Amino acid sequence: MKLQWRKPFGVLNPKTLKDVGDVPVGPYRTRSDSRHNANHFASRYHDARFDRHSKNGAANPSSFFHFFFVSSSSTVASANFDRIFQQLDLPGNGNSECALVINGPGRSSHFDYTLNLLRGGGNTDFNGHQTCITYDAVNAAYLDARKRIHVGSVGEVLLDISMNLARTYGLSYEDIEKGLPLIDTSKTLIREICPPFLANVECVAGKYRRFDGLCTNLEHPTWGATNTPFTRLMGPLYSDGMHSPRISGSGRALPPSRVVSRTMHPDEGFHDHAGTVMIIAWGQFIDHDFTLQGTPLDPFSKNDPEECCGRPAHLKHPYCNEIIIPEDDYFYRLWGVKCIDFVRTFPSVRPGCRLGSKVPFNTLTGVLDANTVKLRSGVGGLLRMNPAFEQYGLKDLLPLKLDYPDEGCTRPNATMYCFEAGEIRVNEQLVLTVMHTLMAREHNRLARGLAEVNPHWDDETLFQEARRINIGIVQHITYNEFLPILLGKDGYWNGYDSSVNPGVIDAFAAAAYRFGHSLLPTAVERWSKAHKFIASKRLSDLIRRPHDLYRAGILDEYVMGLMNQVAQAMDDSITQEVTNHLFKKPGARFGMDLVSFNMQRGREFGLPGYMEFRKFCGLPWTDNFDGLFGAMPNETIYGLEEFLKDLYQEACLGLLSHALLLPSSVTVEEETDFGMNYQTNHRRSPHLNSRKSGRPDWPESSAITPI
Repeated sequence: MKLQWRKPFGVLNPKTLKDVGDVPVGPYRTRSDSRHNANHFASRYHDARFDRHSKNGAANPSSFFHFFFVSSSSTVASANFDRIFQQLDLPGNGNSECALVINGPGRSSHFDYTLNLLRGGGNTDFNGHQTCITYDAVNAAYLDARKRIHVGSVGEVLLDISMNLARTYGLSYEDIEKGLPLIDTSKTLIREICPPFLANVECVAGKYRRFDGLCTNLEHPTWGATNTPFTRLMGPLYSDGMHSPRISGSGRALPPSRVVSRTMHPDEGFHDHAGTVMIIAWGQFIDHDFTLQGTPLDPFSKNDPEECCGRPAHLKHPYCNEIIIPEDDYFYRLWGVKCIDFVRTFPSVRPGCRLGSKVPFNTLTGVLDANTVKLRSGVGGLLRMNPAFEQYGLKDLLPLKLDYPDEGCTRPNATMYCFEAGEIRVNEQLVLTVMHTLMAREHNRLARGLAEVNPHWDDETLFQEARRINIGIVQHITYNEFLPILLGKDGYWNGYDSSVNPGVIDAFAAAAYRFGHSLLPTAVERWSKAHKFIASKRLSDLIRRPHDLYRAGILDEYVMGLMNQVAQAMDDSITQEVTNHLFKKPGARFGMDLVSFNMQRGREFGLPGYMEFRKFCGLPWTDNFDGLFGAMPNETIYGLEEFLKDLYQEACLGLLSHALLLPSSVTVEEETDFGMNYQTNHRRSPHLNSRKSGRPDWPESSAITPI
């Protein structure tokens, strides 16, 4: 269809053109209100419109743009604007207005040519002083993304649109990170697919917390909610500026994840008598309260898909980012393993369906709200439990996992089941299952006690009140017992700051909080009530295998073990139980590598490197290894230098800056009570502080009465 222009709605005033740029928002401006914004001149022109339907009269997008739809092709094509010039009946006359104005040399598309010509671009090279990205251009990118049937979620559509605009206008890093998110997508076709809870949320203050985390902050309702983007301390460093995993600043590939794992994280650790394995158990329990990346799952087992290794490119899962195993690997070569399956995270949908580079999303609430403790029975405010040992006078276990029994569970046979709780990773390791069981029992104890005192309360009230108290217990233990051991006893605050976003920070989820992996023991011990050692079992035999708990009385022995077994020190060492045997299948002699997973996840998140975080924490930048002395152990520095020399024939600290954020998260110097170094603390503290100061209902807040 030929592009046609409508007659302007009014006379174009040259002064209006001259004054464009008087309403700055940093280097960008958005067309938020036509009555007050200088970009109002753009509303006087009507650009090409687009048909809501496909050529063959396909259904309205709302009928197939659910959160996910079927996909089969992974071809990414350039926008074919000539093919999309179709009529679109949109309300209002603002869609050829400027959605975003970019300062600098003029850049344009077919849609924006005339507008940008008027703005100062004097020739077909669009060399004006500013560029106007119109709403019609955003609509064109949307329709182009919609045509590609590989797109499977709203987040993918928005990322595709952002990539289209970045490619069309040659957007810089700053344009992508600070400019694109300013576009008001509610004035485009994107509004058709924007989830309602991200577009317009009305909050009503209530006594109890919502399970989805919405309205934790009444001024910013989506902050800390489920399925919302991770927050960031710094902008991402994607290799393509939009979503591809990070590479080094020089453009070369980063060290293979497995090579970093086996070289920098040998199983040579020692114990730290300042803490017990209970620190690990509680740390993982609260981690699963507020952090779970959204990734593809196998539709049958609900586990990570095994669709990457050993498959031709056209049969691989589109999110594959597999871990390549070197041929000379000291362990995996024994079993002929050359690859480990790994999939990337889904892109998120930002509040308001804003555009920009990929931001992974958190499927859980970002606040400590004990959402790990639920599965209601519907009677007396109680949780569902399994009275397996009632005849012996022992307490209940968690209920059996009967739906998708293989999800996060390695079953020895079809008659053995794992456990079910409020969080799907309850069976990830046995001591975590123990913590879930203890807190579920505590909820039911509270509900029964409240029912005795308040016999007139119904199931809903009893459940909510017991949950409310249990949340306070989890928060109190975390901030008064757990964190002082890790971070020290100073720097805490009991106030509330509505400007603090309690959402989970990406660097916390993908790097800093993974320090606990260095504390893991090779074997998990059972102790008696008299504090006597009974027995131990290899950690890898308890990962996704919590079946020991079906033996009467053994849960208590594991609890005593958590309180008596000394944890490993927080250092470079990580047990082979998780670097060689993670999630191993029944009868297998090998498993996966947790450290490689950590490295791969940080890179696909686009996390900046170690030096960038030093700078962010107020520590000096250094361009040589001597500058690291005092920040991490000497042996770690020497090891890093030799590692980079062997890999690249040079000991370039720039590679360290880009490659090795994770190893730097488990080094020890300038210690607190449990061996945390300053810069590692600094990466954890902002996140852990925001769990508290960003919540108006925190039980110790000076603004409310404590629970």
